[in-house]
Amino acid sequence: MKNNKSTFGLKGEKANAWKRGRVVRGRDILIYMPAHPQATNKRYVTEQRIKVEAALGRILPPRSVIHHIDLNSHNNANSNLVLCEDQSYHTLIHRRARALRACGNAEWLKCPICKKYDSPENMYVCYKDDGTPKFGRHRECHAKNMIRLKKLKGL
Repeated sequence: MKNNKSTFGLKGEKANAWKRGRVVRGRDILIYMPAHPQATNKRYVTEQRIKVEAALGRILPPRSVIHHIDLNSHNNANSNLVLCEDQSYHTLIHRRARALRACGNAEWLKCPICKKYDSPENMYVCYKDDGTPKFGRHRECHAKNMIRLKKLKGL
């Protein structure tokens, strides 16, 4: 005999749509863990964070970011995860990987004007406070671009 009790308004394990606390939202897999210190207001934590914390045996700092080596955010195998101290380091990993794929040298920078990769020695480079390159552009590209901008402004 079927139970006719309504599950409307029930939450957690008692709800009809309960999927064992595992939910896919956008690019992330979320796990229901209301007691976790990094849990969102919906009481979920990303699966990759839980896996890295289990491997390290401690809770990660709030600013830490987890990088997926194969760029597949649903592949949360320990061998595919790299812990980054913050978003800027995570961005650096992606920038170096793009350079390595495009030109074979992770150290090279992409000129935003001509869109070509080159050695930082051949470019004007602006550095961040921590010493990592923020961006670089060829001196020739920069000079041509400044002339173009001045003509546009009518100077």
